[in-house]
Amino acid sequence: MVQDMIEADEHCISSDIGPSTVRVINTENLKQSDENESICSRDINEPDKHISSDPGPSTVAINPADPSTWPSSENLEDTQRAYLIKEISSFFPDIDFSKTEREGRHLTKSMWYRILSNGKTIKRSWLTYSKPKNALFCAYCKVFSSRTSGPSSQVTSTLVTTGFINWKKASERIDQHERSLNHKQCEIIWKTRSIAMKTCKGIDKELEKSIEFEKRKWKEVLFAVIDAVMYLATNCLEFRGSDESIENILEQSHSHSRGNFLNLMILLAKYNPSLTSVLSNIKKGQTSYLSKTIQNEVIELLGNTCRDQLLYKIKKAKYFTIMFDCTPDTSYTEQMSQVIRYVEIETESCSIKETFIDFIEVEGKTGEYLTSQILEKLRNDGLDIQQCRGQSYDNGSNMSGIHKGVEARILQQNELAEFVPCIAHSLNLVGMHAALASTEAVKLFGVVQNAPRQSCRALAKPGGLQSIRP
Repeated sequence: MVQDMIEADEHCISSDIGPSTVRVINTENLKQSDENESICSRDINEPDKHISSDPGPSTVAINPADPSTWPSSENLEDTQRAYLIKEISSFFPDIDFSKTEREGRHLTKSMWYRILSNGKTIKRSWLTYSKPKNALFCAYCKVFSSRTSGPSSQVTSTLVTTGFINWKKASERIDQHERSLNHKQCEIIWKTRSIAMKTCKGIDKELEKSIEFEKRKWKEVLFAVIDAVMYLATNCLEFRGSDESIENILEQSHSHSRGNFLNLMILLAKYNPSLTSVLSNIKKGQTSYLSKTIQNEVIELLGNTCRDQLLYKIKKAKYFTIMFDCTPDTSYTEQMSQVIRYVEIETESCSIKETFIDFIEVEGKTGEYLTSQILEKLRNDGLDIQQCRGQSYDNGSNMSGIHKGVEARILQQNELAEFVPCIAHSLNLVGMHAALASTEAVKLFGVVQNAPRQSCRALAKPGGLQSIRP
């Protein structure tokens, strides 16, 4: 009867949790400074410190993706159990089976599936894998074995303690453990707790409701931050100001010194209750997702997403042309811009696209060095130089030299990458040499070039511009 209950629950219970997070952060940790905030290292589903007046003892860091690091069932806190139930990956972990070798044997995907007597296949959602230890664990028993009444030999099974590593007997041992009384009891406790948490009908239902409320609130705040960053970045507006204090921010009027980002967040708070709640109660050192660190990280994530989409279109087009050009920025750091041309084919039409991809900091200017940087960047972007059908640079000898320039070295890699000189740069050279052939033109451009310098000197005199009037 117990087994029938378990099999019946296999299809009515599923995890709605996304990819596992890397740690549990105690509510006290939310007090850390915004200067050290990071979206990637923080789970936006974490409850805020205000969900309970008694946050309880400090929560030990725990990694859902590595069961070998979990405390024993006797030492697990109830909040950690609830967290693991929510965060365990949905049935099948992401495993590179080629790297699970032990004594010439490997784990297989079929081990995560069980065939019932009626021929139906179900997934073993309890079977988890520890990559650092290359071992298998039972998540259900690892979490709830201390609450069962099975034989002690089952509680001390390697699937519960140190991890199972004998791949030769893996299928036999997994099947044996799955049929044990202790495992069945743990599975019933796990699934019962999971249902209670999803429906908020457990003894801690009020806490669960508070946690869900906090999750929704912080998601809405983060969405508002992302919208603000996208708006400012799209319109090329500066983000920060000279005064970025956020205490009592809603009680103060809009200030230019606060910067566009914080002023925009104040505006959005008028239409976003969750954001209003956060800004009304925020104090220095508390989590707010408004720091410069979060702004920079969102910009980087959005930029990476855009770049990935562009590279996807280029790969879909298959053939492409590369254009690279070096120039120093305002800090005198030499940067090489990367532009790709390709043909985008739609349902009934096609068009030529010219897409900026990235800036590459370079330290040398020789043809050999720049070629190595270009080829390395193309490899990192997943673009095959053999699919390149054109290359275009300025007319510098290090770029377009027919012997040791980038052009020649790329042609050695792919003879189909035809070189086309940059027309704009060529036209500029033509104009420069044409002007040098005329004495009047040389004088004219000399006057134009010196005019700003003379104007600045005149402005510094008492008479100002009057002194240079004819």
